[in-house]
Amino acid sequence: RLLNMAVEDGVTVEAPVVLAGRPPARFRSAPMLAHLERELFRRPGKVYKVPSHEEAATQHESGGDAQSASLKIVAAANPRLEVEAAAREIVHLCRERGWRYRDVAVIVRELAPYEDLIAAVFDDFGIPYFIDSRRHLSHHPLIELVRSALEAATSGMRTDAVMRCLKTDLFPVSRDNVDKLENYALEHGIEGRGWLQTRPWRYVRRYTLGPEEYVPTEEQEQQLQQINEIRDNAVGPLRALRRRLSQAKTGRGMAEAVWRFLEELSVAATLEAWMAAADAEGRPEAVQDHRRAWQGVVQVLDEYATALGASSPSSAEFRQVIEAGLETLRVGLVPPGLDQVMVGSVERSRQPDIRAAFVLGASDGRFPPAPAEDVIFTGAEREQLAALDVELSPTSKDQLLREQYLLYVSLTRASDYLWISYPAANGEGKEQAPAAIVRRLAQLFPQVRVVGEPLEPASDEALLGRIVDAQQLLATLANRLRRHRTGEAAGPLWWALYD
Repeated sequence: RLLNMAVEDGVTVEAPVVLAGRPPARFRSAPMLAHLERELFRRPGKVYKVPSHEEAATQHESGGDAQSASLKIVAAANPRLEVEAAAREIVHLCRERGWRYRDVAVIVRELAPYEDLIAAVFDDFGIPYFIDSRRHLSHHPLIELVRSALEAATSGMRTDAVMRCLKTDLFPVSRDNVDKLENYALEHGIEGRGWLQTRPWRYVRRYTLGPEEYVPTEEQEQQLQQINEIRDNAVGPLRALRRRLSQAKTGRGMAEAVWRFLEELSVAATLEAWMAAADAEGRPEAVQDHRRAWQGVVQVLDEYATALGASSPSSAEFRQVIEAGLETLRVGLVPPGLDQVMVGSVERSRQPDIRAAFVLGASDGRFPPAPAEDVIFTGAEREQLAALDVELSPTSKDQLLREQYLLYVSLTRASDYLWISYPAANGEGKEQAPAAIVRRLAQLFPQVRVVGEPLEPASDEALLGRIVDAQQLLATLANRLRRHRTGEAAGPLWWALYD
């Protein structure tokens, strides 16, 4: 596309500059990785010959010096053991080699299956990390405010919508008073038009079968006065929003009604206060969430007023479009710390200068994933349309080429150390085969053995090898002695640790 644009605009295209230095500068201290980068997609590809000074380092299973090894292939019993093994190796690199956490990156093809698991395991191991993902803002208080306020204003002031609106903490009503108002509304069955009436509520609980005309006690009068004050402060802006939406003749008028609703509640000032408090507490992610939520709401209203401002939608149609716009809001966070392990998908994240890359989830059909087939056009038809400058989504061939590029990126980011692993079974226990790239690495590096991470370690020494801190040691020791009491004798090693 760039070349076509250059030709159309008469821009001279210079000859490509090929960086042919061998080995690449970043692999000068890791000849195994230089060989990987050079031979990965060559067929048949040369087998790596281990120099004598590296031979012991690559024999992981033979007790060699793993500190100088550049490549490790791991087969874990399940995804959790895979992530735990990677976490132990990260701790080892930082403790034994003196590396920083920012020298390490965890790379996956799809982040969703691993995101929560990595967060939980890294928290247990005390590893600082940053997960590079775009989070939904659908549960942010401001988004919920706009959504529930429009629902309340356009659906007859349903009690559940009113309460969701008030519980965003963006109304001038304390959460305690909101709870009192909700309890009163539920107790007396207030719904719909009951929220619209302006006369004071006079509903009280009666514990007698006396006459119909009941005079509340002094205590009940005080409670009624308090409830009505809370109601007027809470529901007043919603009544005004409902009135303005019904009076608006155009889409622009409806967007302005929502904007005036936000202004009356001083939402911008409240969010500024929240951002200042979050910044003082050292929570930069919350600051970014609040800022992006406000920018997103303003953007949605502005775009609606620009694109559909002259239209005459119903209140329900206006609400539907605004909710669809709010649903698309995402926030991409900036790493809040300087020394953190970067975790992200290879397609989104970029790790320009890292020493160690941990590529997880290298299972067949997952890394790379199988390309999606086009059910409308055949490959030949798509090529014919492309020749006519009709832009379509990538073909299966294009997808395969891009996946190979992403695979190349993930395996060549690190300058010193590459870890690639796969789970033998997924989270549901279904068996998984290693990806083709694992078999390719086994062909290029036959001296690198696949290290297994079974469910149960084969020996006490192997179990101790999974421990990285004192807290884990105490938990493991307590569990082992508990098993000793049930009849599974503990060896001398455990008693020596206990003493």
